[in-house]
Amino acid sequence: MPADAETPFGFDFGHDNELFISDDFNDAPGAGALSSYRVAHDGSLRLVSSKVPSGQSGACWVVVSPDGRFAYVANTVDSMVSIYRIFDGSVKLVTSFASASNPTDMDFSRDGRFLYVLAPDQTMQSSPGINAFRVPHGDGSLVPLSGISGLPRSVDGLAAR
Repeated sequence: MPADAETPFGFDFGHDNELFISDDFNDAPGAGALSSYRVAHDGSLRLVSSKVPSGQSGACWVVVSPDGRFAYVANTVDSMVSIYRIFDGSVKLVTSFASASNPTDMDFSRDGRFLYVLAPDQTMQSSPGINAFRVPHGDGSLVPLSGISGLPRSVDGLAAR
């Protein structure tokens, strides 16, 4: 099945055979979005939500919260993270918030209490690092914590435990 986006980029799987794909649209200003699909038993995809816009640019990586209720999209060009609410496979934008230095990869701690966002600083304006957030409530909100900086400029990729 062809993607419902111009430039599908990052993806993650949610609960109940759900697939979420960030829609980059070649970094067009404000065009970033998220689409969702249902994966059938035969492996085929059925579109659930089509290109739900974030109003941000550079939709990159996607990560679904461990409870399956939220999807987070790193918008690399605008240095923002967008939060989408998941309901029965469909998505709705909740909000977007600033994340320093062009976020790319993201991952949750194993217990789901923390979200880590790689900020490799592709624009060479600050020090590459990892932003950390506490996930305090079931509403998808994030509380910024002290992260780390001073990583090498060659940093690429993130895995969390």
